[in-house]
Amino acid sequence: DDDVCDPPLHFIHTAQVLVSSSQRQGVGWGGGGVQSHRLREAALTMAALKQLQQQLETQVSSLNKIQKDIAKNHQVRRQYTIQHGENEMVQKELEFLDEDSNVYKLIGPVLVRQDLVEAKANVNKRIEYITAELRRLDGTLKGLEEQQNTKKEEVLRLQQRIQAFQAGKGGV
Repeated sequence: DDDVCDPPLHFIHTAQVLVSSSQRQGVGWGGGGVQSHRLREAALTMAALKQLQQQLETQVSSLNKIQKDIAKNHQVRRQYTIQHGENEMVQKELEFLDEDSNVYKLIGPVLVRQDLVEAKANVNKRIEYITAELRRLDGTLKGLEEQQNTKKEEVLRLQQRIQAFQAGKGGV
C-alpha cells in the first residue's frame, strides 16, 4: 500500500490523515510501535504548530486593520480640530462687529449677505457640531486603542507559544 511505503507524503498533510491512515491499516508506518508513535507525534506537532501560526497570521491581520482604523480616525480628528479652530476665530471676529455691520457668507462662487445674529448662530451651531464629533471620535479612538492593546497582547502570547513550542520540540 502507498500509506505504508511512502510516509513522508502523508506526514506533510495533517495529523488527521496520518492517524486515520494508520488506524485504517491497523498498523503504524514501518510496522514498529515506537517509530509509528514518533511519526504520529511529529505529525501532531507539525499540525499544532501550523495551527498556531495560522492563528498568529489572523491576529496580526486583525491588528493591522485596527491600526489602519486608528490612523484614519486620527486624520479625521485632525481635520475637525482645524475646523474647530477656524470657527472659533470666526466667532471671535463676529463678536467685534457692530450690530449694523454687513456680513457676507460664501455660497458656491457667490457672496450672499447674511444677518449678523444669523451668522453668529450658524457659527455657534457649527462649533457645537464639531465639538460633538470630536467627542464621538475620541470615544471611537479609545475603543480602537483598547482593541489594539488586546490584539497586541494576543499576538505576543501566540508568538511566545510558538517560540516555546519550537524550543520544547526541537524546532519541529
